[in-house]
Amino acid sequence: MDLNAGANVICCHIPGLIFCCIWRCRYTAEAPEMQMRRLADLAFMFQLYELAYQIYHAAKKDFNNEHAWLHFAGAVVRCHRNIFTFVLLFGLHTYLRNYCHLFLIHIRSAF
Repeated sequence: MDLNAGANVICCHIPGLIFCCIWRCRYTAEAPEMQMRRLADLAFMFQLYELAYQIYHAAKKDFNNEHAWLHFAGAVVRCHRNIFTFVLLFGLHTYLRNYCHLFLIHIRSAF
């Protein structure tokens, strides 16, 4: 967990229940994750949908690894909104063709 991002743990013990811990992450505006999120928002505003998707997806992984669930949920929603917008503007055929092409490149580089 990135301690620079302001993550901390709240632990409590309620009689009759088990000991529970809640992860709480707070990010400053200068945190790298929030900068990535802001960059993805700008890419989306300028209709650079593929770039925005890639940045949202990377930010989503970071939020998931740091257990920042509210930020993770926001990144997931923006990833899907980005895909939906791309499909509406350019058609499903173009999206699938680009996705399959990137998938094949990824598979070839793995071997």
